[in-house]
Amino acid sequence: MDGIGNTSERLRGGHSVLFLERLPFVRSAAPFGINFVVNQATISDLDEAVALAVDFGAIEFWRYRNNLRAIPRY
Repeated sequence: MDGIGNTSERLRGGHSVLFLERLPFVRSAAPFGINFVVNQATISDLDEAVALAVDFGAIEFWRYRNNLRAIPRY
């Protein structure tokens, strides 16, 4: 996961809505965890990402540091 909402949209090009729509199906199929990439572009979304993981029933939440210094422009 690379951020929430606009951050994710900017970095991934429009897949955040699809990701959120599929989480209930993942939850019903098996226990799951969420990987979150932490960098300058996503750090402000970290608390909201943890809350989302809890709300959707993730059993683990992993944070990965990424040294991205600039937000890609599309």
